[in-house]
Parts: sequence; C-alpha cells; structure tokens
Amino acid sequence: MSLVPVAFTMSSVAKTLTAVFLLLMACQSLPSQGGRYAIGSDEFTVSYRADDDEYAQAAYDAAEEAIRRLKLAFGIEHLEGRIQIELCHDYAEFKQRTGQDVGPWVDGMAFPRQRRIVIRRVGLARMGKLVGHELCHVLLAERLEASGATAPRWLHEGLAKYSTGDLSIADRQILIQAAADNRLLDISELDKAFSGKVEQVGLAYAESYVLVEFLAEHDQGGGVGALIEALGRTDDINAAVERACGLPMPVLQKRWLKAMRDKYIRQAVPPQAELVIFTAMGVLFLAAVVVRWRQRIIIRRRMQEEELLQALMMAPVAGAGQEHREPDTRDRQQ
Repeated sequence: MSLVPVAFTMSSVAKTLTAVFLLLMACQSLPSQGGRYAIGSDEFTVSYRADDDEYAQAAYDAAEEAIRRLKLAFGIEHLEGRIQIELCHDYAEFKQRTGQDVGPWVDGMAFPRQRRIVIRRVGLARMGKLVGHELCHVLLAERLEASGATAPRWLHEGLAKYSTGDLSIADRQILIQAAADNRLLDISELDKAFSGKVEQVGLAYAESYVLVEFLAEHDQGGGVGALIEALGRTDDINAAVERACGLPMPVLQKRWLKAMRDKYIRQAVPPQAELVIFTAMGVLFLAAVVVRWRQRIIIRRRMQEEELLQALMMAPVAGAGQEHREPDTRDRQQ
C-alpha cells in the first residue's frame, strides 16, 4: 500500500529540493481535525476519516483482491483510471456523499460513470464482500462501455453477489420460502422486482445469484467472461446467453427454474426417510403416553380397592363389646 511511488536518480541538490517539495506537499495534505486521509495504488484510492484507519485498511485489502479477480474474470487488462472508494463513518455521511436518501439497510452504492463507489463502515469480516460487490458494478460497466452495451439489473446484481460468494443464510431462507409457496420469479420478472417491496427485492437478489451461478455452470468453457464478451458484441442478453451456454433463453430459463425449485423445495420439506422416522417417533411417543395413562388408572384402582378393604377390616361388628347373658328363668319357675 502506498501513496505515489517515486523512484529516480539525481544530484544531491535536486534530491534536497525534491525532499523539501515533498515535505511541503505532505504538510499541505495533512487533514485538519475531522478531515479525511487517502491510501491507494495505481488502480484505486480509499478515502476515510482519521478514526476509521482500520476499516480503510480492510477496504484497501479487499479492493486489491477484488480488482485482481474481476479483471481476470471479465478479461480486462488495464483499468481506464483510478477508482475512488469513499468510506463513510456513519449513515448520515453515507447519505451526504451519495446524495440519495436510501434506506438504512443499504451499505454501498456504485457510480460506474464516475468510477466511484461509496460504502458505509461495516464489520471488518463483511468489508470484503461489500467492496467486491460495488467494484463489480464498476468493472462490469467498464467492460461493456466500449461496445455501448448494457447489462440487465439481474446480471449486474447476480455477478456482484456471485463474484464474492455472497449467498447468505437469509438469501437461502428467502429461496426456500419462495419455492415452498410457488413464488419464484422467472427471468423476465427479475429486473422489475428490484423496484418492488422489500420481500420482492430480497428474492430478486437471491435469484440473481442463483441464475448467474447456473449460467457459469452451463457455459461452454469460457466462464462468465464469455457471457460478458457475447453481451458486448450483441447488446442482447438473450443472444449472449445462447452464445455462451449453447441454449436458447426459454430452454435455459425452464431448466434453471426447475433446478432451483427442486433444490430449495427439498430444504422446505423433510426428506421421506426423515419424515418416516419423525412419524414413527411421534407414534411411539403417543403409545408411551397411553401406556402410562393406563398404568396410572390401574394403580389408582388398586389403591382404591386396598383402601376399601382396609376400611372394611377396621369397621366394628354389630354387638361386639356387649356381654351376652342367658335369660334368668328362676323367678318364672317359682
């Protein structure tokens, strides 16, 4: 990580003058209290507040890795210029720098024409996915810019998520529920869903990831780069998919929807073996409850019989405790 690398050979006077000049420039660039610093390379810079240096370093490392990976995937040899990465300390600064009053759940935004991304300060572990996601939008736009082609929203978002392996547990739950409720979107519905309600937006992001993953697995050896190249030549996503995957879009869509539905519906419904085991356990549990209930009845009856028998044994016999005397008949005989 460096600012501007300088390598040269010159006389001692020139070196002294250069050192003085660089010192003056450095003094002028020192931020005031609450100002911003910048670190970067030949391909990008990260600007940040003084108290966010740890997050800026994480963003720098993530950007370096993401740009290397995306250039290789998209077939880009050299970037046209530096990409500006602006790290915002909080949501208020994020709104100010993006100029948009987006929801607090939005952590990043890309401005491909300006070669600029704006990100919020998130957890260090999540920084890599966030930076890689937004950089993917910029590099994809640059890859298509020369031909004037445009990518559909689902391809932009699907590639951004796929390039960072960003299919979260929440995404999987959304897909499982949609498959169970028969609410999966086809390809023609995806772009519109990004402007819908929160539930539709979440489903659109998750399905876009799965669609790009499906395309990558069914290409003819060129990876997603072949799809991007075909799109640049045709400016037609249907024709590009057919060139890259060898399947017409309707056929590919049918296979993709079936594969997605089969995969996630199995996670919504327990497998047959598990269902049988669960049912058997339920029957055994009910049987145990019935047996225990009958045992309690039998024990209660025995206790009642014993109490009755004991009561009978303790009860007094009629006439018991009285002296028995024969009638005296002597007076009558007299």
